[in-house]
Amino acid sequence: LKCFSPKSAAIISPPIVLSHFLVLSYYVHRSDSPISVSPAFAPHSLGAMLQPPPAMETEPEAKRRKVEDEAAEGPKELEQDDKSAATPLEKKIEFPLSECTLNVMPVVGGRVLTPLTDGGLQYLVAGARASAGVKGGRYLFEAQIVEAMSASEPPQGLPRNVPQPRQLLRVGVAAEGSSVFLTESASICFDSEGFTTCNSQRTPNGHRLRRGQTIGILVNLDGASANKDTVSLFVDGVRATQPIELPEAIKGKPLFPVVNFKNLTIHVNFGPVPLAPLPFKCRTFQCMDPSHVAWGPDYGKGKDGKYEVVFPVSIPDEATFDWLDSFLAKNPQYAEISDRAILKWAESSGIPKPTINNWRHSSDKPDVAFGIPLMDDFSSRRVLDSVLATQPRNYIIMEVKGNLVPADRAVNIKKFASSTYKKVAKVVVGEPDEDFKKSVQAELLKEKQAAEEMAWKIKQAEAERKKVIEAQMKEMEQHDPQSDELTRRKEEALRLAEEGGEVKDETKEEVKEEDAVKQEVKEEEKDADDSKPPVATLSEEEQKLMFRKKTCPDVTGTVIAENLMKFALPCKEEGFDEVENVWADDATAQAYFKKWLVKQKVFCRIDDIQPGEYFRNRWQEWQQVLGTWHEKHTEFHSPVAQAPRRSLVEERARRRAQEEAQKAARAASGEEGAAEEPPAEADPLPASEVDPMTVPNVLDLCDGEPIFANFSFEDWALLSLRLELALLAHSFKKDSKDEDRTGIHESHLPFYYHKYYMKSFNVRYYGVESTEGLTKLIFDAVQLSPDAVLETTLPEDFDFEILVRRTEFERRERQKRLDSGDDSARLVFNQPQQAPPQPQQVHGGYGGYRGPRVGGGGGPYGATPGPPPPPAPGHHGGGGYGGPPGGKGYGKRVFGPNVCRNFAMYQQCRYGATCRFSHDPQ
Repeated sequence: LKCFSPKSAAIISPPIVLSHFLVLSYYVHRSDSPISVSPAFAPHSLGAMLQPPPAMETEPEAKRRKVEDEAAEGPKELEQDDKSAATPLEKKIEFPLSECTLNVMPVVGGRVLTPLTDGGLQYLVAGARASAGVKGGRYLFEAQIVEAMSASEPPQGLPRNVPQPRQLLRVGVAAEGSSVFLTESASICFDSEGFTTCNSQRTPNGHRLRRGQTIGILVNLDGASANKDTVSLFVDGVRATQPIELPEAIKGKPLFPVVNFKNLTIHVNFGPVPLAPLPFKCRTFQCMDPSHVAWGPDYGKGKDGKYEVVFPVSIPDEATFDWLDSFLAKNPQYAEISDRAILKWAESSGIPKPTINNWRHSSDKPDVAFGIPLMDDFSSRRVLDSVLATQPRNYIIMEVKGNLVPADRAVNIKKFASSTYKKVAKVVVGEPDEDFKKSVQAELLKEKQAAEEMAWKIKQAEAERKKVIEAQMKEMEQHDPQSDELTRRKEEALRLAEEGGEVKDETKEEVKEEDAVKQEVKEEEKDADDSKPPVATLSEEEQKLMFRKKTCPDVTGTVIAENLMKFALPCKEEGFDEVENVWADDATAQAYFKKWLVKQKVFCRIDDIQPGEYFRNRWQEWQQVLGTWHEKHTEFHSPVAQAPRRSLVEERARRRAQEEAQKAARAASGEEGAAEEPPAEADPLPASEVDPMTVPNVLDLCDGEPIFANFSFEDWALLSLRLELALLAHSFKKDSKDEDRTGIHESHLPFYYHKYYMKSFNVRYYGVESTEGLTKLIFDAVQLSPDAVLETTLPEDFDFEILVRRTEFERRERQKRLDSGDDSARLVFNQPQQAPPQPQQVHGGYGGYRGPRVGGGGGPYGATPGPPPPPAPGHHGGGGYGGPPGGKGYGKRVFGPNVCRNFAMYQQCRYGATCRFSHDPQ
């Protein structure tokens, strides 16, 4: 009934009063109710209905009010006044630039922090960590929101994926060396949305932080205090939350004040005087006891009084970013300037992870899709590049492609032309040192162990699934008549075996099968129960690896191909103050880099290569020679040329038969001693027995038969392929104008083939699955080297006849294998389909005229267009079939006499050759 006291009656809403009235009515009507009811009970009067018990009437009024006040005030404040003297520290606590994100601009002596809000930076959270932390005692620091900014938005409006809210503030503490983002490290913080984040868990605290308020963070590490190892939030000097215990991960460690903000200008006060005093006396951070101060590392200028700007120069996909990560772990004072760092920053700012499924994506230049235009085009990187030199700190410029191109290096060097900076080029080229190799091996082993454990978990899940299925099967077998029958047979077999009786073979087999299945199940269960996650080990090949292979390349192949001729290692003449070789000396690094360039020239294609004069001349000669050979082939197989050849063959056969008959007659008559006749002229060898490699004339093997007389479609295709690939190999060496490019890599063969011959190239057209299989068909012209580079065995000025000779030689060898029953020698090519012939376009005659309304008929089909009709008031008729449209009118199309109209109009006739009309339009 205390809720109805006069002090709290003003905050009770009517629904609460009604709910209490219903509850009290229930207790009044109960027989054992302790509430006494007045005789003058009126349902409409709550005061008349209820009277307090006698015990409440005798309670002193002062005691009752004291209890009510304590309940209204909440828990008692356990913090005590700090009676020690507050002496400010000699060194001022501030936010050093090395402990701030790149978009933080400290002003007013480093106590006021304002962010950059242009070019996409308005979506990124700014973070800053103080230069001093606390490792004991109880101290306070404060923050205020000075300004809330309205950041510019793109013309198309606010993107859907923009993280909310637009203005954000987080204030808290974190351990030394942790991230400046309070939500992803071992830290505790309070945000402007009324939430507390501890152990990466966000819970509401009911106090939003707004502009004009003084936000106090009390850190209590005093071992003698009742609130030891806690953090409290105060707003305008009033406690907003009860003391919150520190996470276990940061207990016993120095705690540094950290602020995160977005589109806000904030003021952070470390003392010595608090802006909003607390209910108890407490010292600020600036007045800490020297024994309780933990100063952060001083990342100031170097030994020579300058800040360093490091340019790592390394070979793509050879531990480029792995070396960078190890360098930053040892040297956290350097701020990474790269597109990769922007991606990590966006993820820490709450922007949803972008989709990356583009062939242009690489670690050096990510091609991402945030859904925010100013983030997708990396406008924030351009804004940061313009202000880097104004923030004196140590930088590391990580651009794999840019640091390999001298022109790009010169652009970045000019940004740091001030004498405040020392430009250092670190050449990370060559064989890594032993420490780096060990780190690579450790990462490889870690990845392999993770894969092994995942496979083991899948296996365990499968074994568990089998157990469930086995249990279900056993339950079903309990009600299966067949299972009961098998059990009965087994029992009978055991009884007969004991009595010495004979057991049936079928029963023995069934019992053996059942026992084997049960034993197998037991073994599987035993293996599943006793198994543990396997311990991964590296193979011999993996132990020799110096660099990790990653799914995402450092630089795409297209970018390497476009800039390969521009790549070069740095030197001091470019403007560097120092060039340091990390893994090898200068000579070794240069030799290693030169070897890599030669290798990349083979793997990278030249997109802008153009066929040269050598190729054009040789290709024109080949077209003429090939055309001549095709004509000879057609002429040889024509009926006109075959008739004399058949007569000559028949004549030779008759002559040989007569000679054999005469020789036999002489042998039968016994005229052995007669004078022998002079031997007749021997017949020439058949064309099939003439050696194609030694015949003097390829157009006449025997009796005018050319060497390619028996060529089929497959043979002509292989002949052309021999020439095309051999000519391509020679032309590429000349047109590339680079001695280091020894040939065409097989992966780029379709590209260069199309570039030179303007037609597609596919090895499957020739019935094989790879380029290696294709070169086996024409090994006498081209081959693949061990590095998969196309090489030709022919000289530059090779004779075209050598190609047709080798083609005929291989055809004969292939035919011999087919005749012997080796069907694997048969060629199966995908012969391209020929396009249907286009109908010939012929013009019809002009239409005449027949008076004022009706036009004359069109001219006959195929007729030569005559002169137009004379002008007349009538309408002209249409043109003949196949010609252009005629003039206006209603004239009919007419055809020549005896012409089949179906064939003339549709180019086909169902009667074919039996049609009585002519199919010749002339």
